[in-house]
Formats: sequence, C-alpha cells, structure tokens
Amino acid sequence: MKEQDWKRLLEDFEKSESQREKIVQLSREVIQHSKKSIYASQRHDFEEAKVWIDKIKPLIKQILLLKKQASADAQGSIRVALQEYVEAVTLYNVVQGKEIPSHHKLGVDSESYILGLCDLVGELGRVGVHRIINNDYKTAIRMQKIVHDLYGKFMHLNLRNNELRKKVDGVKWELKKIEDVILQLKIAGRI
Repeated sequence: MKEQDWKRLLEDFEKSESQREKIVQLSREVIQHSKKSIYASQRHDFEEAKVWIDKIKPLIKQILLLKKQASADAQGSIRVALQEYVEAVTLYNVVQGKEIPSHHKLGVDSESYILGLCDLVGELGRVGVHRIINNDYKTAIRMQKIVHDLYGKFMHLNLRNNELRKKVDGVKWELKKIEDVILQLKIAGRI
C-alpha cells in the first residue's frame, strides 16, 4: 500500500471514529434528558419536563444530521436516543391530556417512533397506578384506554421476530396489568 493511501485511510478512519463518538455522546445526552423529562411528567411537573424537552430538541437535530453517515454501531445509539425522545415527548403530551404527536411532527423515523410508543405504554401504566394511589381513578382509566388504543393499533403491524415484536408483547402484558388493577377496583366498588 502506498504511503499516501495509508494516510488517507487513517484520516477516513479517524473522521469516522470522531463522528461515532460525537453521535454516542449526543445520544447519551438525549437519553439522560429524556429520563429527566419522563420523571418530571410522572410527577406532573410539566414546567421541568418542558425544560428537558427543549434541551433535547437541538440535540435531536444534530443527531439526525449525522445519522446518514453514521456507522452501524452508531445507528444503534441513535435508535435508542430517538426512542427515548419519543417516549418523553409523548408522555409529556398524554399526561396533560393532549394528543400524541405524529412521527412526522417529532421528525423521527417510523421504527424509532413505534418503539418509543411501546416504551410509552410502560410509563402510562406507572402514571395510572400512581393516580390510583392518589384516588384519581378517572386519569387511571384514561391511561388504560390509551394503552388499549395503542395496542389495537400495534396489532395492524406486520411484526417479525425482532425487537418490535418483543416490545409489542410487552404492551400486551402492560395492558393486562392495568386492566386487572381497574377490574379489582370495580369489584371493590371504588370505581
């Protein structure tokens, strides 16, 4: 191999590694901020949740710009970050009684969006249980209805044996748990 070819190879490699590290770092920040927003939304601290979401948005823009040239291992970090972002924003909206924003509005691909919605279901279950503890049965029933509606939509997907299938199976079990809790409350005459 000629020396100049080797130098070019090293430059390309270093550039690729630098980009991968940047994507991984941005993805970590998105994940951390998303978790903080989710926790704030669970506590109905919508001001704090919005602060974290506003910090995430420019990071998502940077990630999406880098996504096209990202290596395969960096693509995994991007997918997880996008899922967490979807989960944070959709929970923020749902808990406030707003509509779930579309994947187009969030600027994410369909797979990351659907995976994020699957993760949202677990958070809705937690919110529902927390609301039951606080005697807010109306909100718990609303969370159950949203989970039920999402599960019905997921049934229209052509699921193969992959991450999405596992997550949709998890949605089914989360729905069953929420329905069981609400049924027990109805039997006890609390609802």
